[in-house]
Amino acid sequence: MIKVYASHDRFFVESLRANLRDAGIEHLIKDESSSSLGEVPPIVSQQHVWVINAADVEDAKSLVAELESRVNHSRE
Repeated sequence: MIKVYASHDRFFVESLRANLRDAGIEHLIKDESSSSLGEVPPIVSQQHVWVINAADVEDAKSLVAELESRVNHSRE
């Protein structure tokens, strides 16, 4: 497994999850519930996106960059 992204932005991570799923890239989201346990405030807690197969890492990183670009354009 290789970590390809980490963020406090749960909406972005959910969008990334959907894009990875649609692309057929096996992945795992870690730490998605740590803040809901009350142990860590949501502002401190990050979710981490891991890709299972090393062969998919570059495709996953491309999806991250594409999604970040769309988010940045929508903010302008």
